[in-house]
Amino acid sequence: MNRAVWFSLLLCSFGGLFAAPAAAQQLRLPIDCKLGETCFIQNWIDLDPGPGRADPACGPLSYDGHDGLDIRVPMRAQRAGVIVQAPAAGVVRAVRNSEPDGVYRATGRLSALGRECGNGVVLDHGAGLETQLCHLQRNSVTVRPGERIKAGQAVGRIGLSGASEFPHVHLSVRRDGVKIDPFSNAAIAGASCTAGRTTLPRGLWDRAPGYIPTAILDAGFADAPPAQAARADDAPPASGSTIAPALVAWAIIMGPHRGDETSLRLLSPDGAILSENRVPHPRDQTQYALFVGKRRPGAAWPVGDYRAEVIVRRAGVIVARRTEVQTVR
Repeated sequence: MNRAVWFSLLLCSFGGLFAAPAAAQQLRLPIDCKLGETCFIQNWIDLDPGPGRADPACGPLSYDGHDGLDIRVPMRAQRAGVIVQAPAAGVVRAVRNSEPDGVYRATGRLSALGRECGNGVVLDHGAGLETQLCHLQRNSVTVRPGERIKAGQAVGRIGLSGASEFPHVHLSVRRDGVKIDPFSNAAIAGASCTAGRTTLPRGLWDRAPGYIPTAILDAGFADAPPAQAARADDAPPASGSTIAPALVAWAIIMGPHRGDETSLRLLSPDGAILSENRVPHPRDQTQYALFVGKRRPGAAWPVGDYRAEVIVRRAGVIVARRTEVQTVR
């Protein structure tokens, strides 16, 4: 979410109408997931004071002006339903629940202008601490302004509302109206990155999320090439039919670095390489997507398990790897 706009600007303010908890709470991630496996921090707070971008390790996982954490889940998980939870106990300050999903992904930034957060919730945790949760699914918000809620209580589901290119919940934090970095517990304007760091300070967290620089976000199969590799997760999954016109493997990578090489291979049941794509990365990237495929050989696909193997190498060392299997019956 680009420079997330607080609900105090987007919605009617409820400040002063409801009593807040006496003391601020420690924060937890707003979804129940395993970082690096079932969820990923795709974009961190931008710690570059200039027009560039810098995640906590001075890497590429952010963009200019980003003021929170984008906690991403695979598209298939979002479709099944991923609950968004309160990161700490508090009082609901404001909600929005009626913005459509997927408009920005389909038509671009102007479609969400002024309503970048989409559907979301603002929570008052006491001692001047507030959090904002954005991009929830339309009509999924289950809390009301003035309601007192517990840490971990469900407030909605991850969606694609507002300025959202992929399924995620955006978490922003502020104290006394100032946007802060929950790791340093300081104003974002005064925070800075540390090159090469692998651990982060606890700050406001009950347990600080780990920094994962590079990961395979998702991979799968389809019966036809996607119109855009980055939107391959939109395509219906492969049918597994022996008469499917093609078999296409796809992968979406988070955080490839300059000089990395990503390879994606489609393998037959007997281990033969049906198709392969090797991509050298000329620059640091927030994400990269690719696919490979093979047309049906003759009248039918041989039955068996077809594999997609995706590997990211950095200076010859594997830094991310994943295998997906598609059974043809």
